[in-house]
Amino acid sequence: MLTILVLNSLSFILWDYSHRLPGGEEDIVDEILKGLNIMFAALFFIEFLIKVTAMGFAFEKYTYMTEPWNVGAFVLLINR
Repeated sequence: MLTILVLNSLSFILWDYSHRLPGGEEDIVDEILKGLNIMFAALFFIEFLIKVTAMGFAFEKYTYMTEPWNVGAFVLLINR
């Protein structure tokens, strides 16, 4: 999963917002990065589902929401 996090971070670094300027156009790299962003979001959601299925979501000891790292990941997931 660490590899996916690093690749996701690199895709954010490569993202170009110049197409939002007046007269700007999206290029092929932006289209590829959009697709990668959707793929990463899907992978993170699948990871969330697997962890919640295995650990439970909340309200008990050792569930998904009792670990700070998972809480951060959940906040990032719902903000996508």
